[in-house]
Amino acid sequence: MTMINVAGLGIGMAATVLIVLWVQNELSFDKFQPDAQNIYRIKVRIPISKKETWVWENSQYVLGDFASRQIPEVADVARLKAYYSDLNMRYGAKIITEKKAAYVDGHWFKMFHYDFVDGSADAFLRNPFSLIITESAAKKYFGNQQAVGKVLHIDSNNYEVQAVIKDNPANSSFQYNLLIPIAAQLANAHEKKNALQWGNYNYLTFLKLKPGSNTALVANKLKSIVHQNKRR
Repeated sequence: MTMINVAGLGIGMAATVLIVLWVQNELSFDKFQPDAQNIYRIKVRIPISKKETWVWENSQYVLGDFASRQIPEVADVARLKAYYSDLNMRYGAKIITEKKAAYVDGHWFKMFHYDFVDGSADAFLRNPFSLIITESAAKKYFGNQQAVGKVLHIDSNNYEVQAVIKDNPANSSFQYNLLIPIAAQLANAHEKKNALQWGNYNYLTFLKLKPGSNTALVANKLKSIVHQNKRR
């Protein structure tokens, strides 16, 4: 997988901004999510020159931890890391390729709503080497067989399907067919070391703010946290 690591560029960061989750191509995006009006995605602005500024949707994994501890307005934090290449899996002698896969953390299903067809998020979170797949993925992978309980081999580990969810509607920002706990990635010492670096901008970080929070104030607090830790 590709990792975005910009420790040097982080020093030049001018601001960390918040963009409301459901303000996308149209106001209908993600409004079906509970408390959508209080859910925000961290975005980062990095000045490259006087005329050019990069705007990234990605932020640091550790920023979410610091935000939850140091910013009282933050009610919850959830993170996602998408696969930037195809995910190749083995089921028996069959090779399955998934183009829409992502890691999610333990708070993902607390913040965002999914309709579960079989299994549960609790089972998914109890074991890092678990999978949640959509109905369309279950059909693709296993045909008419029951998906929950099936084991897929990824890299050197076996992952068990713990739940099947309905495909998200077209006006959802999250069009992933397969979800894996971030804990599975962090079980690898090398991956964990990379994830905890302040130069690793490889995660989508979502904040659920308490109702009535001042978003500009929260953005300034995020900016302060990044500037205090940017040399780590």
